Amino acid sequence: MLPSLFDPDLKKQWAKVRLDELATEAVIIQELNKPKFSSEDDLENGRYVFRFEEMHDMRAFQAALRAGDFIANLRSALDHLAWQLALLGGAMPTIEICFPICEVNNSASRRFFNKCTLGIPTAAVAVIESFQPYHLGSDYRSTHLWRLNKLWNIDKHRHLTPHSILPEWQFKTEGVSAISTRQLDNGVEFSVPIADKSKIAFNPSCSVEFTIQDRSEGIDIRIADLIEMHKFVAETVIPAFASFFPNPEMAGQP
Repeated sequence: MLPSLFDPDLKKQWAKVRLDELATEAVIIQELNKPKFSSEDDLENGRYVFRFEEMHDMRAFQAALRAGDFIANLRSALDHLAWQLALLGGAMPTIEICFPICEVNNSASRRFFNKCTLGIPTAAVAVIESFQPYHLGSDYRSTHLWRLNKLWNIDKHRHLTPHSILPEWQFKTEGVSAISTRQLDNGVEFSVPIADKSKIAFNPSCSVEFTIQDRSEGIDIRIADLIEMHKFVAETVIPAFASFFPNPEMAGQP
């Protein structure tokens, strides 16, 4: 079989299937994990009591596993691309062939880069180099490829953590005196004097946003970020190499 973009395209398309599934599931999870607010007058003690309870649905962890499947397939599309580019050289690629993603440009990263691209046509290597995150200097963490590579490495060793982002505030208590709190199993309870009840403002329809998080790596990724990541790989990175495959048959299907 001649070198082509057929294999990378298959992987990027399968990644899109997993991404669409994840996006659909995230909407359901966000609704199920929406925090619950309740309030009541405690006339016996002269207090106004309101509670904030967090909901936790186990499907969030299944969605995180699905996110891992998406990430693995999208990252694999780039390695499939590197393999096909190496085949253009006429020899069987080595097991070290892959699409390198480097955050810094130093002697160690250049050795790694050269090892990963051995046998790939020089012009194609130059295109791969142009996509390296280190071109953004200290902002390399903001690049789609760095995030993809980091998430891929995390998922290989430990599961990605689902997380729900709440709005910046759920309630305001300006001018309220004698606020007391009590920790609940899945939330917190607040109370204030009934006389201060009118000063309390809180959001009973608070929404959440499903994200993938790894605090140790400083990763906090939204579904919208994953969608942009796929779009970048599928519409910018892979097509940038189409000219290396001489005819439509060799370039594979879009």
